[in-house]
Amino acid sequence: MIVAVPAVLTSIVAQWRDVGAGAQPATQWNRRTWVGGFPERHEFLEGLPDGIDREVATGHAARISGADTAVQAFIVAMIWGYGRVGYGAYRARRVLTENEDSGGRLAEVADVARQKKDPLAAFEHLSQHPLTHLGVAFGTKYLYFCSAAVRESHAGRTAIAPVLDAVVRPWLTAHTELRRLHIDRWDVKDYRRYFEALSDWSEQLELPMDRIEELIFRWQVTQNGSRFYSESWATTSTATRDAAEAMQQLHLALAELSGGSDLAEKAQPHIEAIAALIARGGAPT
Repeated sequence: MIVAVPAVLTSIVAQWRDVGAGAQPATQWNRRTWVGGFPERHEFLEGLPDGIDREVATGHAARISGADTAVQAFIVAMIWGYGRVGYGAYRARRVLTENEDSGGRLAEVADVARQKKDPLAAFEHLSQHPLTHLGVAFGTKYLYFCSAAVRESHAGRTAIAPVLDAVVRPWLTAHTELRRLHIDRWDVKDYRRYFEALSDWSEQLELPMDRIEELIFRWQVTQNGSRFYSESWATTSTATRDAAEAMQQLHLALAELSGGSDLAEKAQPHIEAIAALIARGGAPT
């Protein structure tokens, strides 16, 4: 059965198109923190741009040819996901050091994502062969870039493994029948429901699946969704964006610590109150 596009998503897409259909801003990151966390990859990290966007991360995933390049692509995906969060490098390194042959296993996952026409196969592979400390929220970021790297050879729009994290999931709970999708465990059934819904919306809206996921994410962190991140569709000051990004990352951290459940939700009103102050202080004049 075709999953109908939620009315709010139709509005989100229309507003995005009205303001020029811009791409998601690049993630800014603390180079010093990541070099400190990965001193053996100093040269590689110094060669990365100051802003990591989806195109940059996808490019690194496209270059995976073995364990070492898989580790590089994984690090870039984690930089994109964690942004300026201070513990991002620590969390990423822990995945790599506390799993035997982590690079080889990441390369294997990438091969599954690239060689299978069904990107769900890569998610299922990780559900059967999980890496310690790599959960769904950040694991699907890596899977997404691996699958996006070969989208053209897999018939375009439907050939990606979409990100499912602590920002997207509450939007789905609030606006769709996709209630309480698990991000605290690798639940193949839940992820398939999410994938199929995005695939249906992609066809109806004539947008790639990952663009829809991106717009849900961006909207969820605006005042019309989760008010903890005031990313405007228009222009805001750099200071406001930086402060808002910090609020977003605080929410993500709480959600990750609690397995995507009660802790983040209980903190939400307090985060929103602070975000409202940020939004008022940084509103364009």
